[in-house]
Amino acid sequence: MQLSKDGEKYNAWLQLDFTKNTQSGNYEFKQFHQNYGFDLEKTLSKYPIKELGNEKFKADLLRSMERGNLQSATFQVNGKDEKIYLTPNLTFKTLHAFDEKNQKVSLSNLLEKNKQQQSNKDENKQELSEKPQQKKTNKIKGEDGAGTPKKTRKQKIA
Repeated sequence: MQLSKDGEKYNAWLQLDFTKNTQSGNYEFKQFHQNYGFDLEKTLSKYPIKELGNEKFKADLLRSMERGNLQSATFQVNGKDEKIYLTPNLTFKTLHAFDEKNQKVSLSNLLEKNKQQQSNKDENKQELSEKPQQKKTNKIKGEDGAGTPKKTRKQKIA
């Protein structure tokens, strides 16, 4: 909570600016107020995060990340659970992500992999539902390549 010049309380993100020092030698703060346009919950909802399905886990995740903590989350990628560590990236209104080895991970690549898997599943379902049961007909191809139904002979019974 921050106080405005008028003494009103408001929410703001604070980030140390390691490129600028104050006169006393401390690092300056960058301030991102609530009108800056970064909505953590909305940003998190773009990704297949397992914890977002449970209200208690979701609240814990949001509370921790609002403090700027590096928080673990379980991504569902290609049908498998993958542990990812997330922290807010206020400057670009996105998230930073790291794997278990503390290597930076591209969230857009993870999201793309997940979309490809979903589209493959959807295509397979469509193909199965679109295959109509066709009656097999015997056709004889003529010289022009067009098929004509085969004629059957009727036998006379005497």
